[in-house]
Amino acid sequence: MSFGEYVPGEADSFLIVELLARGEEAVRRCRHWCAAQGLNVEDGCQGAAGETVVLAQASPGADLNILFADLALFLDDCPDIRLIESRLASPGQQSNHVGSFLFTDKGEPGSRTILLDPGHAFGSGQHPSTRLMIEAMEGYAPLNGSVLDVGSGSGILSIVAAHLGASSVVGVDICSESCQLARKNSELNRVEDRLTFTTEPLRQLTTGPFNFILANLTSSVLQLVAPDLRPLAAQGCLLMVAGMQGRRGGETEKLLAGLGWRTVGRAEEGGWQQRSFVVAAS
Repeated sequence: MSFGEYVPGEADSFLIVELLARGEEAVRRCRHWCAAQGLNVEDGCQGAAGETVVLAQASPGADLNILFADLALFLDDCPDIRLIESRLASPGQQSNHVGSFLFTDKGEPGSRTILLDPGHAFGSGQHPSTRLMIEAMEGYAPLNGSVLDVGSGSGILSIVAAHLGASSVVGVDICSESCQLARKNSELNRVEDRLTFTTEPLRQLTTGPFNFILANLTSSVLQLVAPDLRPLAAQGCLLMVAGMQGRRGGETEKLLAGLGWRTVGRAEEGGWQQRSFVVAAS
């Protein structure tokens, strides 16, 4: 597993580590480890099947190499705890352009201006994997039809999909607080009538099949959910994924090829990779 799945930030940036603990004892051990590392722990939100998402925040200037080394040892000893993602965040959201879109926390929403409160959820438009996804989505626009956003976080890709023509979008995230935040952002951007957010496991979704599937996830999480994507795909479905680094891009292509997907697009930014797939002909 790669623990360095974040992009370098400014001097005042701080690290957020998101962990998934299964059971009360795992949550207790998770909180105890975070406290021993000097991390500030947010109240964990409930995921599916009795799992708890624990958010831990390191202070600016923390030695990340030591932190990740300790985290690797901790996770090796705790099979009921796994890393969802790690990322660097800035104290305040800044306006930034991605493709034809402007993401900001001020002003009025528009066809290409998206208001966003990222909170602690992933998705502010500043991370290379998010930018790669948005650029890929624009390249395949209009996104006529239904969209599934796996790991929807702040709702950023779901909102972009609505602006690019999606008739309906279902965003799935393991964290209920992320879903609440995504609903808030959809309302800020006046697209809530087409967007739904849920913590339902992919295998239990009653909606679909989908014309487009978005998955901006860490490689380790993508490997876990990949077998559940093909049953949710409509004929001719386009799957766009991002969050891979290094050899993970090729490994993702091989994994998805074995699950019935054919690679049709590749992109890269700053070492981060994006891939696009279509359902392979049977």
